[in-house]
Amino acid sequence: MTTPADAEHEARTARLLAITPDEIVRYSVETILDWLNARREWRSARLRQACGALREQLQQQERANARIAAAVRLATGREDVR
Repeated sequence: MTTPADAEHEARTARLLAITPDEIVRYSVETILDWLNARREWRSARLRQACGALREQLQQQERANARIAAAVRLATGREDVR
């Protein structure tokens, strides 16, 4: 559930992220610090998202490998296939 404060933070973050590096130098020190924090948060969120996607791909690959190994064991009768 998004609170009004969360929504305002997200809107401010979006506004800050829309400012280009060339433009930010014209703003106050406080705004520049907020801009840097917004960019850091955005990069961290993207990194977490990418790591989650990689974990999911790894899990899918492990499940596929397990199914292949099971099929080989069934087809060959060998239990040592992993």
